Amino acid sequence: MTRSLESKGVRARVRRRREVRELAMAAVAIVSAATWACGGVDGQSIAMITIQTFPEDPPFGSHPQDTTLLLFQDGDGPWTKLQGTNGTYSAPCISGRYAIASICRSATERSAAASVELYYLGVSDTTRAKVSGCVDFRPHVQVSVQLDGIPSGQRGEVFFGGAPGMQSTEDGPFEARLVRGEPVDVLISTQIKGVPQRVYRGPMLDGLADQALHYDLSTLGAPLESQPLTVTGLDPADEVAVLSFLSTRPSQAAWYVDVRPYATAPPDHYSSVSLAAGRQPGDITSVAVDIASTQPSPDGRLYLRRVMATMKTPAAITLASPTPWSIEAPTIENTALRRATFLVPPSPDGATAVDYHAYFSAFTETTLRSWDMTIAAGWLAGRGAVTVTSPDLTAFVEGLPTIALPLDRDVFWWVGSVERNVDYGVAAADGMLVTSHQVIGTIPASL
Repeated sequence: MTRSLESKGVRARVRRRREVRELAMAAVAIVSAATWACGGVDGQSIAMITIQTFPEDPPFGSHPQDTTLLLFQDGDGPWTKLQGTNGTYSAPCISGRYAIASICRSATERSAAASVELYYLGVSDTTRAKVSGCVDFRPHVQVSVQLDGIPSGQRGEVFFGGAPGMQSTEDGPFEARLVRGEPVDVLISTQIKGVPQRVYRGPMLDGLADQALHYDLSTLGAPLESQPLTVTGLDPADEVAVLSFLSTRPSQAAWYVDVRPYATAPPDHYSSVSLAAGRQPGDITSVAVDIASTQPSPDGRLYLRRVMATMKTPAAITLASPTPWSIEAPTIENTALRRATFLVPPSPDGATAVDYHAYFSAFTETTLRSWDMTIAAGWLAGRGAVTVTSPDLTAFVEGLPTIALPLDRDVFWWVGSVERNVDYGVAAADGMLVTSHQVIGTIPASL
């Protein structure tokens, strides 16, 4: 009897402890909810960051997929591993800035590759980040296009959104594998030595099923239109190229329409797709002027600059050549980690935002290691000049291949800046103006 009473007393104490614990947990939940509602801890706001990963290059499309390894860092805090569902991840950010690392590795008997994509962002840049992932396991459909009516001496070219069609024979159809359910547009040109003669902006494909299409270019499409262009601030030693693009939807890459080099004469026009060629009311034309000096650089580096404007209605435009720009050369540690370090200048004042990009790679005939870094304006805001060092992420990576750049190989690098008058991540928009610079160099092997 005594033991039974003792057992009952124990069970009662357990129940009371459980009830107290549940009440405490409920109180914590209430306090947490109040904290979120009031803006965080110690006056700091909390933002929930949504991340989507895509096994392709920007602008990514609209069908995310889980990636191999995704890491997150709140401010200068520790890196943590995230778990996703259907390519979508989430993490809270208290500091107002955060970093994302997407790590991909592959190895076969003949080759090995490892890449790290780093994104340093501020909540002011975006709370919905889209980043590159790894191997594409999404369902695909097969699409082919047969072109008829191509004049003698010309060759055809077909793009399905951002994917080029490939021919197995000279007169055969253009074929491509597309993500199932991803809308894309058919974009066609005929060319002589790479110069477009006739272009056709075709209708949308829904990507829901395999398709075999035919287009007769004797009745479809039209020549490119020529629009007046003036570029100010050029140096006689500058080598200039004018590139034209057509963006038909935000989820696919812009169509590369035309490129015209200008070795001596200044540029005077750019090309655009006409209504007769299938241009639609929502399409966006972009014109980019790429500039490089023909004079060798004393430091052996290559300096490139670009100004790009976008418009809904193609018209005469004047663009200013960007002022030459330089940045202190990055350094690479002579250690097994081979961490890269470079200095980012203070963010300028004004209505435009400046992002920075850096890329480091080393390779052999059978191996490739690369680190690709995006440092957005919101991550840099109010901090002055910032020294950026690639992080040590080896604790999250087991086995081979390693993600470190090899000691016995030269490291190819480039660092660039992008000044924009639109929000972060905008692919193309009417009135968009982007000025960019790129410095390219090599760091010799340390062994």
